[in-house]
Amino acid sequence: MPKALGIAPVRRALADHRAVALPDQAVARAAVALLLRPAGPDDCELLLIHRAEHPEDPWSGHMALPGGRVDPGEAHALQAAEREVREEVAVDLGRSGRLLGALDEVGATARGRRVPLIIAPYVFELTEPVDPRPNHEVQALYWVALTALCDPMAATTRRVHYEGREHVLPGIRVGAQVIWGLTYQMLRRFLALLDPR
Repeated sequence: MPKALGIAPVRRALADHRAVALPDQAVARAAVALLLRPAGPDDCELLLIHRAEHPEDPWSGHMALPGGRVDPGEAHALQAAEREVREEVAVDLGRSGRLLGALDEVGATARGRRVPLIIAPYVFELTEPVDPRPNHEVQALYWVALTALCDPMAATTRRVHYEGREHVLPGIRVGAQVIWGLTYQMLRRFLALLDPR
């Protein structure tokens, strides 16, 4: 585990990172935001959402990052990330956030299958205290320390069933919840930037 996960090492890691964009322009696009607030000199907290249960949502009930699809009128995925954060958790990043950088884009999967969706993750530093409030798409909010996400004791697995088979997938335990799937992939990439070992 890295010794320090304060905001300064995050800024340095993202200043040197050039995000990899996936080339397929023929698929839908989405964006998510990693919202960080300082938690002392050697740690940050990340805002996670617990998605509401909905039968038409392939990621229903998952632990996730605030975000969603790019609307037709939006010229860039970054606009979608900022809009979705406003809608889902009532945080105005134009007033209360600073963009630190982008992470590599991720091809989406749902229920064990690739779906025609590319997700662009963006990392923001919150520059003032905020009071996130979930909308109808979010059943709960969690502030989680980066050191807790890196703790080997938090590593776990999640058993999921699709196409008649059971699959055991890696995850991170946060209280009674497990981060797995797409959110797990994005967080692992982000944490690997902070500690390449």
